[in-house]
Amino acid sequence: MLGSGGIQLALRQRKLDTIVVDKDFTEQRTDVSVEFPGSSMRLVAKGIVLEVDGPAHGTTPVKRGDERRDEACEKAGWAKTYRHRLWNNCNESDPIDIKHSGVAKALQHPYLRRIVSIRSARVRVRSVPTSLLARIHIM
Repeated sequence: MLGSGGIQLALRQRKLDTIVVDKDFTEQRTDVSVEFPGSSMRLVAKGIVLEVDGPAHGTTPVKRGDERRDEACEKAGWAKTYRHRLWNNCNESDPIDIKHSGVAKALQHPYLRRIVSIRSARVRVRSVPTSLLARIHIM
């Protein structure tokens, strides 16, 4: 999702109270959080929290806690939390679902769009025949 340029934005075990202003979350941490530079605008997500949930997260009390955390993150201007549910026919190695509403919103951030366009441009340049590239360098 982030590519090599965006992975530098990922932070493991970030304290949740640095994302949300709520004293109920002072001792909690995220699995992974990604905060985008230049995200003070309300038009784009400030970031996204990525959680890897084990079977305990399928129980009602834990689900409710997760929902409260997710809502607090959204109220703070972050995209909807992405939960990789290992207990719900999902494996650790499965890719992140880019159709998830939070992931789709995060991917619209100008910073990530720029990373994607740079990566795409590199792919296009690499697909140009080397003979043409040689002529470009000579000029």
